[in-house]
Amino acid sequence: HRSLKGREFECEVTLNRVVVGKNQYLLALVRDISSKKQALKEITHLAQAIQSIDEAVAIWDFNQNITFVNKAFERLFGYSIDEIIGKPISIIRSEETQKIGIDNEIIDTIKANKIWRGEVWNQTKEGKKILVGLTVSPFVDVNGEICACISVEIDLTERKMIEQKLHESNEMFNCLVNSIADAIFTLDKENKMRALYGRWKEENSIDDKLFLNKTCIEIFGEEKGKFHLEMIERCYKQGNCTYEFELDKFGFNLILQTKLSTLKDIEGNIIGLVGIARDITKQKHLETELRKFMWTVEQSPISIVVTDLNGQILYANSFASKITGYSLDEIIGKNPRIFKSGLTPTKTYEELWGTLLRGETWSGEFANRKKNGEIYWESALITPLKDEKGRIINYIAIKRDITKEKELINELVEAKESAEQLNELKNYLLMNLSHEFRTPLNGIIGYSQYLMMTSDNSDLQQIARIIYISGHRLLYSVNLVIDFALQSAGYIKTKPTKFDIVELVRDVFEHWKFYFFDKEIETYIESNEPAIIVNLDETIARTIISNIINNAFKFTREGKVEVIINRIEKVGKGFVEIQVIDTGIGIPEDKIPLIWKEFYQVSQGMNREFEGQGLGLSVAKKYVKLLGGEIYVQSQLGKGSNFTILCPIEIED
Repeated sequence: HRSLKGREFECEVTLNRVVVGKNQYLLALVRDISSKKQALKEITHLAQAIQSIDEAVAIWDFNQNITFVNKAFERLFGYSIDEIIGKPISIIRSEETQKIGIDNEIIDTIKANKIWRGEVWNQTKEGKKILVGLTVSPFVDVNGEICACISVEIDLTERKMIEQKLHESNEMFNCLVNSIADAIFTLDKENKMRALYGRWKEENSIDDKLFLNKTCIEIFGEEKGKFHLEMIERCYKQGNCTYEFELDKFGFNLILQTKLSTLKDIEGNIIGLVGIARDITKQKHLETELRKFMWTVEQSPISIVVTDLNGQILYANSFASKITGYSLDEIIGKNPRIFKSGLTPTKTYEELWGTLLRGETWSGEFANRKKNGEIYWESALITPLKDEKGRIINYIAIKRDITKEKELINELVEAKESAEQLNELKNYLLMNLSHEFRTPLNGIIGYSQYLMMTSDNSDLQQIARIIYISGHRLLYSVNLVIDFALQSAGYIKTKPTKFDIVELVRDVFEHWKFYFFDKEIETYIESNEPAIIVNLDETIARTIISNIINNAFKFTREGKVEVIINRIEKVGKGFVEIQVIDTGIGIPEDKIPLIWKEFYQVSQGMNREFEGQGLGLSVAKKYVKLLGGEIYVQSQLGKGSNFTILCPIEIED
């Protein structure tokens, strides 16, 4: 039928004949059954749906008797509808499940209008145990009353097996990737790192937060990140990509080789990338060193030849070709006999092979012949090359042309004889120069000092002062030159004697204080002990202390010069520590290593304001080392210096 508004609907019509007086009528009773039809249709669809789904569905009452099952239930448990309808639900429960009274628990849950979920061990008609995922919901009648249970059972047996296999596979995968020394990672389509595996991560205690869920821009920065993006894009185009990069972040300084490949799902769709990063830092360094080695071998000014066990030449460098006149093509594959001149004794070759066959290195000389017939001499070092098992596999010869050296031998012999004569003369002069210079100079200095202290004539005193200063300067210079010469010649030997080093330092300090009397400088000397007896060479000790204190006075225009003496312990031995502190011109930090060089002065560029040859510190350092002590300095330009001398209390003769 159609309503006034045009809505078509299904209806149930009942017609009756009705007589009213002489007239007959039809009485039509029309009832709209569209909702009923729709409900019936939905029920039909629901029933069809329940029958078509793969999950086993059953309805059972509170007496635990089955009232409905679908086709999937029949397939899962092996019962037909006739065999199962009216039977208790426990028919499909395993013995273990029945013992725990699971169905009573389910009914109590349903009566409370709740849903029960869990995993249950059931059994088929044949008695096969299966694990199911069970969901039980309340079943409501037309009055809205809960009257039964409707259960949906999903076979989990295969899923559990798959999960177990997946778990085992995952464990194997983790074991595999974490045993690999490389770093293994995955990137998603947004170029974010999703996973990081490998022993490299564990060995370097990598924090996943530094890498996971971050793009290469976020990890490596804008500049280096762009390079990685280019490689990623290339991999998407080509399917794989290999490149190298430097990792200089997070405390690393490594070279990594990275191999990228596309990552696909089971349908073959690309879902990201998988990469393996290998640390090739050592390999790169080895390659660099190997290249350097090969360059060194090729560019070396010595001949290098490698032969097999029969002496056949397998390799020769460029210099071997240059020195012999043969091309490398003419050398490779030949025996070194092509260089023989006939002048080297046969015994030499017998000794050579005897030594090599014993696995030892032979060294000696050959008189060989070049391609043009010219004779030349070579000094050779020939050694066996062995494999990891110690077996000889090759021989390598390193040969140096000594022809010119041979020619110079006679000249060198004559020169050596002449040098020995000159050396004896030098020794004589050095031994006598000390006496010939020092004796008259000491007289000049002594008498000039006497005149300064005793004469009443001021002019004479001034002349005596000039003589004293000049004579003392000359004597000091002579002493330094002689000390330096004796040190260079190796003639200095210590002669230990016992003396009070505090008294010696005071004596030297007062001497230089008097020498530099015209400088307005404050002077201090202190010791933690009134006397410290040492067993050293007194002359050498005096020279060391004198040179250092002289420097302090010489390079100090104003301020103070201070000497501090202490007895200290170091490494279980007794030492005397002498500090000479001044407020002089100081030493630039970069010049401190140079002050110990001979003939060097920090002030040498200052218009020679300060006298001296630049030998004092050099001589002092060598003497300190001879005594078994140490000397070092702390200084600041324009503020002064602190020289510290450490001398042992006692040394052996």
